[in-house]
Amino acid sequence: ADVGLRNDLFLTVPRGQATKLRGTVTLTPDLVAPIPAATAVGELQVILDDTVIARRPLHPLKDVERGGIWRRAIDSVWLWFE
Repeated sequence: ADVGLRNDLFLTVPRGQATKLRGTVTLTPDLVAPIPAATAVGELQVILDDTVIARRPLHPLKDVERGGIWRRAIDSVWLWFE
């Protein structure tokens, strides 16, 4: 499922420093559906040089419904190999 921020993120950085911004995404492993869109499933960190200047939770862009029996069977097999 696609994830993103629930609201826009605005940052002010010193002039000429925007090219030094970088983002890292950490997602919660082994999530099991159903997952409501309001549930945080990870975190975005925005880093300037070596300093984290913003942290925001990541959410599914829409509700993740429970899969059908076939999808759940395939996912169960994949969990054995992780």
